[in-house]
Amino acid sequence: MIKINEYGEEEWYKLISHQPYNCEDLGRSIVQTRDYCYAIAGSTGSSNNYDIYVVKLDHENLPPRQPNHPIPWDGEADVDIDTILSWCCSDPDNDPLTFDIYLGTENPPPLVETGYRYTEYQYPELLETNTTYYWMVVARDDHNHETAGPVWRFTTGYPQNNPPYTPNSPYPENGSVDVPLNITLRWKGEDPDPNDSVVYDIMFGTENPPPKIVENYTMTNLSVSPLNKNTTYYWRVISRDNHGAVSIGPLWHFTTIAAESDTISPYVKIIRPGRAVYLFDHEIIRFPVTLVIGDVEIEVKAVDNETGISHVEIYIDSIMKANLSSEPFIWRWSDVMFGIHTIEVIAYDNNRNTAEDSIIVWKFF
Repeated sequence: MIKINEYGEEEWYKLISHQPYNCEDLGRSIVQTRDYCYAIAGSTGSSNNYDIYVVKLDHENLPPRQPNHPIPWDGEADVDIDTILSWCCSDPDNDPLTFDIYLGTENPPPLVETGYRYTEYQYPELLETNTTYYWMVVARDDHNHETAGPVWRFTTGYPQNNPPYTPNSPYPENGSVDVPLNITLRWKGEDPDPNDSVVYDIMFGTENPPPKIVENYTMTNLSVSPLNKNTTYYWRVISRDNHGAVSIGPLWHFTTIAAESDTISPYVKIIRPGRAVYLFDHEIIRFPVTLVIGDVEIEVKAVDNETGISHVEIYIDSIMKANLSSEPFIWRWSDVMFGIHTIEVIAYDNNRNTAEDSIIVWKFF
């Protein structure tokens, strides 16, 4: 035992016992820590000084305390599928601790992490929805003493559904003027939940508010051609996901072009057939001339940035075979013919401006 005298000096003193002292044996006061017992003895004389003794105790290492205070709490329901597990645990000797973590849908749960140093843990994958999980934590100190916690359980819920994004980024832009008479409305929608599907209701017309013209539409573009010249149109898109959550887009409007100002001819070109050999509508090989055996689809590209395309006419040897008023401008040529023939197309915009294109074709059957 070490004695601290009245001058603060250490003196060796007789070792009385290796066991913790009893308050009755030592006097008025005793304070014990992990390794030492600090005892204050009675007065040593008229100076009212006290002898202070520091006793080194023999100490056996103790195991960690049992893990407790789980989060999610035992039996909790509607737990998020990305939940973070947490618990409390300490050691009576203040030894550093590591943890083995068990988690699964079976009881007892399987080991998922070992030698973990923290009291919060998130499983690296999302948990299953509406499923009961069991979990347990085993605490271990640096003397390899361990204490297992109880098996806890919780049940996951369904992830909270988010409504679709509000429809945005309209085309034509809100407030646009001189919009062509042949247009396709476009917008952006989608949903923040990756597995949700979205449908759209479209309101469109010259009245405010506009009437519904399409519902449960799955695309984010809609042709509304042809429109009237010099007219203001109003439109709105409402998005709805497969859980019934709804987002209402703002009211947009645009004004079409005055047709009298359009004096520019449209653009038109025969895209197909081209310079190649076609066998029953299949392109076989590129070729200096157009050679067609059997049926073939005639495809035309027609564009007008002023008033839009009104319609496209397709002629074979000056005889009109098709009058197409909306895209795609495609017509199947199935007539049985032999020899050299001329395909001619004429595109009309909404102010009766025209453009033409033609090709020579060798056709058999």
